[in-house]
Amino acid sequence: MPSRRARIHATQAAVGPTLLALLALCPGALAGEATSSQDSTPDPVPEDQDAIAVSAGSDQAFVEVTAARREYYVHEPIRLQLRFGFERRFFDESMIQLFHKELDVPAQVLAHWTKELDGAVLLDAAPSPAASGTPLRTFALDDGIATARELEDRIVDGRRFKVLELERSYLPRRPGELVIRQPALRFAYATEFREDSLGGRVAVNRRDALVHGRPLKFLIHALPEEGRPFDFTGAVGRYTVRARAEPREVDVGESFRLTLSIEGAGNFGYFEAPRLDALADFHVYGTMTEEAEGREVVTYDLAARSAEVEGVPSIPFTYFHLDAPPGYRTVYTEAIPLVVRPLPVGPDARSTAGDGAGRAVAGINDIYDLKPTTLPASGDRAGPSRLGTATALLGPWLLALGLVALRRARSSGRTDPEGTRALAAAGAFAARVDDEDSDVSAMLAEYLAARLRCSAAAVIGHDLARRLAGAGISDELATRAAALLEHLVHARFGGAPHDDAAAAAGELVDALETGFRGAR
Repeated sequence: MPSRRARIHATQAAVGPTLLALLALCPGALAGEATSSQDSTPDPVPEDQDAIAVSAGSDQAFVEVTAARREYYVHEPIRLQLRFGFERRFFDESMIQLFHKELDVPAQVLAHWTKELDGAVLLDAAPSPAASGTPLRTFALDDGIATARELEDRIVDGRRFKVLELERSYLPRRPGELVIRQPALRFAYATEFREDSLGGRVAVNRRDALVHGRPLKFLIHALPEEGRPFDFTGAVGRYTVRARAEPREVDVGESFRLTLSIEGAGNFGYFEAPRLDALADFHVYGTMTEEAEGREVVTYDLAARSAEVEGVPSIPFTYFHLDAPPGYRTVYTEAIPLVVRPLPVGPDARSTAGDGAGRAVAGINDIYDLKPTTLPASGDRAGPSRLGTATALLGPWLLALGLVALRRARSSGRTDPEGTRALAAAGAFAARVDDEDSDVSAMLAEYLAARLRCSAAAVIGHDLARRLAGAGISDELATRAAALLEHLVHARFGGAPHDDAAAAAGELVDALETGFRGAR
């Protein structure tokens, strides 16, 4: 039972009897002091309830919110424990159901932040019975029914209290103050009962009470810009990484799976997978991410570009660690040896990844099934002319070439999926950039990734301006694009926000589209 002060509100049918009941429950109530929670606006309570200050060490119920610390970083998970309870004898003998629906704990907790908290993202709810290993009890949470874990009884001044706990985890989104408004605990009790016709207990003098806890205030720090590596993608916490490759013997251009396992405690689901920019000897076809509790598994589809590749080098993973002193840290996987076989030499050799040359296409570059033809002598009256013979022999092939050319012209968009992706990304950006809840930095990264024909994660890096210039964008515009994306990404991790990110990004994309079209 906390040593803090609390307030009890009691509905008064008559002032005298109510005070007597409260004083009987809470000796020394009138000598109590006002709780410090009066400084903060509580969650809504019934208007017909009057306040009586009581000593928290002598009342029959409590509600409190606790956390490990009072200072956190942006995107560092905050674990809150909402605990409430009742003096065991009072709970067994005096408490009555608050609503028509019978609950294990006939009480209502008022804490709207358990569903939504301004400035933070709700990560999860209470654990399941299997995960916690402790029994769950039903109670009313705001306007619904929830479950809380029953903990061991708490002994305060020789009195035994029944204790229940509800946990929530949050991810702070911006630096500054994060406020958890004071919770309230509502319940009903009686001091007199009678038996009904079925032998059940019926309260004679029902009383409704409300106990307030204290609010919590957190100071949220921005992730430092000084010392932030270019390959940092937003991970905050404590992590380890390991990798494996399957199979380990492949041909040049043959795809294989590289699986990266990230394990630990942190903001899983809110950082991007590591980029494989350093793997210049490999072609990255795509990635797939799977999440589980305390783990994220990223599977890359890779192919070696040449037989000189001897293995997958160590892969770095950078995160912001929380151990004292906090800062950025990079961990590495172990290198993985590979056996890469060269392609066979000859007409049957397979082409390397991404190369469409060397394939025999019937009617275009396939000449092996043409039969030799003997032309008649020039003096033969019945034979066709050389021009007619050539036309008869080549006509079908010319027609086939024409049809193929027409088909290619009609499906040019379909045969350039990267070009189609770039156009789609530009259209999606224009359609959503003004939405209130849009992540402008993520949308801009996706657009640039489509134009540079890479993943969105691979866009964010120190060489973005150089890569844009290499794609035909002017140096001035390339530098401007890299600077804006860096600013927006820093803002996601607590840096200074842009005054008008949507407008600036929209103007930039328009200018880039003009530049890309001119570079064709």
